[in-house]
Amino acid sequence: MDKKRPAGFTILALIFIWLAFAAFIGSFIVSSGLNPIVTLSYGVTALFTSIGLWKMKPWTFKAYLAWCAIVILTMTMMQVGYVYRLPLPIFLAFAFFIIALISLTGIYIKKKVEQSET
Repeated sequence: MDKKRPAGFTILALIFIWLAFAAFIGSFIVSSGLNPIVTLSYGVTALFTSIGLWKMKPWTFKAYLAWCAIVILTMTMMQVGYVYRLPLPIFLAFAFFIIALISLTGIYIKKKVEQSET
């Protein structure tokens, strides 16, 4: 059974591989003020998400949810930390935008993965 990968999955897979590469390089080169474990976790989950998207694996949505959890954890750590603190209204607007974006992307991924399984 040959599954055709949606164009959106190809674009997302390329974005996620770029995010993973940036996270891996950033965790070793740049002292970002974030915990390196969180940065590496971000890279690993982005890498697994990109692989799942590219190969149309059934576990893709779960990998994406893990990446989303790391994104939210990172945003929270940046706001609570003293290095990147934003004024609360700006942070809330940014957080709302990011959560809306990852929610819509998650809905798309889940829908396409479920369609490919049938």
